[in-house]
Amino acid sequence: MDENFYQAVSAGQIQPHTPEQMAFFRKLFGVKEDGGGAAAAIPGVGGDAAAPAVGGGSAEMDAEAEAGGGGDDFDESCLYSFKRTAKGVDKQSFELIRVLGKGSFGKVMLVRYKEDGQLYAMKVLKKDMLIARRQVEHTKAERNILRSMTGIPFIVSMKFAFQTPEKLYLILDFCQGGELFFHLKAKGRFSEQEVRFYASQMVCALEEIHRRDVVYRDLKPENVLLDSDGYICLTDFGLSKENIGSDTEGTSTFCGTPEYLAPEQLHASAVHGKGVDWWSLGTLLYEMRHGLPPFYSTNTSQMYEKIAKEELKLPRHFSPELGNLLEGLLQRDPAARFNAEQIKAHPFFAGLEWDKLMARQYEPPFVPQLAGELDLSYFDRQFTRELPYDSEQEATRMGSVSGGMFEGFTFDEAAAESMLAREDEQMGAMGADDMGSWRNRSTRPLREGDDDMDELSGNMESL
Repeated sequence: MDENFYQAVSAGQIQPHTPEQMAFFRKLFGVKEDGGGAAAAIPGVGGDAAAPAVGGGSAEMDAEAEAGGGGDDFDESCLYSFKRTAKGVDKQSFELIRVLGKGSFGKVMLVRYKEDGQLYAMKVLKKDMLIARRQVEHTKAERNILRSMTGIPFIVSMKFAFQTPEKLYLILDFCQGGELFFHLKAKGRFSEQEVRFYASQMVCALEEIHRRDVVYRDLKPENVLLDSDGYICLTDFGLSKENIGSDTEGTSTFCGTPEYLAPEQLHASAVHGKGVDWWSLGTLLYEMRHGLPPFYSTNTSQMYEKIAKEELKLPRHFSPELGNLLEGLLQRDPAARFNAEQIKAHPFFAGLEWDKLMARQYEPPFVPQLAGELDLSYFDRQFTRELPYDSEQEATRMGSVSGGMFEGFTFDEAAAESMLAREDEQMGAMGADDMGSWRNRSTRPLREGDDDMDELSGNMESL
């Protein structure tokens, strides 16, 4: 094993991410596996036992933390790098700089950590909205999953998590290159070289996510960020689910972004497993190369019908290798769909050295051109021109009774083609109105508890 890697893990700067590495460090530190086979926290690398409570928790939680329990009802068994701080962290620890984006439950702001001057993305979620939309468990799972993914290449790292009576705060890596969708929208479609570069990192990220028995369920260009070097970073685990060991089953919650849903999610039972992520990858690969997803329609019901039944049509500008990969990823039978091993061995990725990719030793096809650390050129100006604020209103009745629901949330960690031309004749031309609606779309994911879920469920009965 590389000496630098050994020293970095021992110092808690990075985490082991393959089964072989995990087994080596479990043996080295004398750590046993739990009943589910997950690695227990390695001394010096992970674990909350010696860490102080971080701002935002209750007095009872602080007392538990000092006693070694941490007041945390989340799984403590994952490996992750963990930077201990001498004092609690709360929202007063950060300087608000700019708004980066907004979502259904809150917003994301660029902030500076006052202790060391580091820039981060602060995700702020309103508790009353989460409770009203029945998203408490999803949010707790997101925090738990982010914690377990810390230090894994091509996945956003969570640095801190804390709460106030009204809100939850996640402090994440700031990826200055913005969303992949920003670049795809500007360019129309990517070259095959670009598709290969971005897709290979998505494969690595999904493989590691699945290795931890997590299904991601929301792969789309809005959730793929570019860092300042031009490498990707998957973000937003709000729809992810833990303890999913199968590619074909394990959960039946109907959720995701319509354009990227797998066929099995559209059935009345909606039973699915980790295989839905490989379908979404195929959809995104197709979109990156062509400019639109393979089964897109402005009519959601018609789009579901196409996803469930329509034949996959490949444009002429797709190489045979890309076409064959897409046919393997967009298999409607999840048991027949390509998995990580098959994808990495596919001719589309011929010549790619995966270890070299994981070490970020390839020159990205695009590197963001940035004037400085506060350059937000790759973010939507409708957000960045807003002045940031984070008001803490007087607690609502709902907020005042929600404290127990979010117990254990607190956490502390550190360490060029032109626009799309007319579609192939064999594909059938898509109208300008459809293309415009796609590029200006709002891909709000569907979640259990949404008002329109009953109507959508009714539409699925006929598929």
